[in-house]
Amino acid sequence: MNLRRTLPFAISLAMVSHALSQTAPATNLYEAPPVVVTATRTERAPEQVPAQISVISGEQLRDQGVQHVVDALQSLAGVPVRSLSGNPAQAEIALRGFGENAHGRTLVLRDGQRLNSPDMGGINWLQIPVGAVSRIEVIEGPQSVLYGDHALGGVINIITHDAALPARTEAGASAASHGTYGANLATRGSVDRLRYSAGADWLTSDGYRRNGGYDSVNLRAGIEAAATETLRLIFFGTYDHLENELPGSLTREQMDADPRQASTPDDKAGSDSGNASLALQWDVTADQRLLADLIYNHRRAESDFFSMYNFPESTLDSLTLALRHQLDSTLLECPTRLLTGFDFYLDRLAVDRYSEPERSLLLLDAIVEKYSYGAYLNHETDLTESLTLTLGGRIEQARYAADVKAGAGGMLVDDSETHTVSALSASLLYRPVDTLKLYTTFSTLYRLPFLDEQVSYYGYGSDTFYQDLDPETGTSFEVGGAWRLAPDWTAEASLYRLDMEDEIAYNPVIHENANLDETCHQGASAALGWQRADLGAIKARYSFTHAEFSSGANDGCRVPLVPRHHFNLAAQARLTTALTLLATLHVSGNQPVGGDNANSLERLASFTTLDLGLRYQPARVAGLSLLVGVDNVLDEEYANVAYAGFTDTGYYPAPGRTWKGALSYTF
Repeated sequence: MNLRRTLPFAISLAMVSHALSQTAPATNLYEAPPVVVTATRTERAPEQVPAQISVISGEQLRDQGVQHVVDALQSLAGVPVRSLSGNPAQAEIALRGFGENAHGRTLVLRDGQRLNSPDMGGINWLQIPVGAVSRIEVIEGPQSVLYGDHALGGVINIITHDAALPARTEAGASAASHGTYGANLATRGSVDRLRYSAGADWLTSDGYRRNGGYDSVNLRAGIEAAATETLRLIFFGTYDHLENELPGSLTREQMDADPRQASTPDDKAGSDSGNASLALQWDVTADQRLLADLIYNHRRAESDFFSMYNFPESTLDSLTLALRHQLDSTLLECPTRLLTGFDFYLDRLAVDRYSEPERSLLLLDAIVEKYSYGAYLNHETDLTESLTLTLGGRIEQARYAADVKAGAGGMLVDDSETHTVSALSASLLYRPVDTLKLYTTFSTLYRLPFLDEQVSYYGYGSDTFYQDLDPETGTSFEVGGAWRLAPDWTAEASLYRLDMEDEIAYNPVIHENANLDETCHQGASAALGWQRADLGAIKARYSFTHAEFSSGANDGCRVPLVPRHHFNLAAQARLTTALTLLATLHVSGNQPVGGDNANSLERLASFTTLDLGLRYQPARVAGLSLLVGVDNVLDEEYANVAYAGFTDTGYYPAPGRTWKGALSYTF
């Protein structure tokens, strides 16, 4: 890297260091409010959970100047993120050394509701605007006992309504490079025993790449009612509209010549989604609580793949019923907490595929259904005041059924399959003092196939039901700890080993979905944080991941799309009482491209990006905030994802230098 590109980085770090070294007045140290983590399916403080946890408040999101939830996960929690087109709606997160289809191996929740799709479609991250977030909880490591499917690498729970938050209304607007504009309006408040929230967000962009634009609309509203002193009801509904263009992959030569060009200039996709939920919380007695959730999701999607002469339409309907019972008791004079629960999921996907954009020539129509139900229990026992033992177990059964018919008539697929899976967990949590926690955890885990992993319904003559496809299973062992070094310093570290069997991926040799050979994921991570309200904040996190095949023809080869080294630093420096400098540094090591199980192709190169910003909050106008910033200041040209093709590797360039600005007013 030459001096011209390094100088801005050096200057920015010097400014941060200078600002943080200023002598501060003898004011009270910043003390964060008590944090309650609900991603464990119960309300627990982070120091009471035997896992590596990151909690990001909504205020931290806005203070750091992040524009999207995936930006917050990467910059503030150190979660690896990649995207096929630089479109935040299509971003994919990856925890614990998972590569291809990593979005299916980390469970993402919104207020406890699953956002992972039952098919291979990714999560629309724009359905969770930053302005709607109260806090984000990231729990790393398998959580199959509590949640079942998808929770291999960890769980991310995004809280959008919190009864403890004060009333407020916020309006804002934003603009950025590449024709990007947005506006948002949100409010929350209370009337007697009733709390309400509502919001609307709009975002549009031409995209960094040609045919890489997107348009998003999010509407949401919720009501929380205290029916009695012990009974609480929550109604919540959302509507999301998304249109995104699909620029396709580029060869290495094309990316070097012009990373903004598109190989599929006409491909696009769109969807409309609706969600309605009812949650009940009943404090039956002083030591037991009953919780129930009933959730309905509907998604209608339409895509135009001119590059493949394929024009599908689909409708997905999902119903969820989740019941939980919490009981606080004693066992041999030891305090205990027992959580028992039952989950039921019903998914029905209907797909019509056409061979031309007018959609008059039907290739096939398919109906794929999945019914699953699982029961679990999790028992915590305080053996002493400082030592807690937790044991848990889960069993789940899922039935897949498919009817696939050719457009000209005739049944292509008419079959079904049932999978029965289970998981166990055991952990010890040791807290010798209030500022230190140490833990060790052993667990077994699983993931059920996506609908379109279990069944092929693409209309190319290879449609089938994969009867020999098994669920993914594995075992995990982890040790770690967290330490509050001082009122304004925190540190955490963890070591883990995750052994997987039957990971599912597309096999380009036999042209079908198949179970891979065994893989071993080993890693270590460490984080250090500092925060003072009158000076600023720094959070640095480094992760080392060694993921490789441990059997078969590719024994010893690295798992594709998993960098060994990942470093992230987010910093804020109070330059004046009204002006704050923001900086985020992200470093990722090289990695094999997707599909290159033998590691025979050129690796995806390592890259470093730096984002800078200034936040202005004048004291004379309380609630006003102005942000200006530049992402990828050094204009690094890179791709964070690529896949092996039949003739060439296909690269997906990430955005170059991007300017942004945002204005918001809260009252």
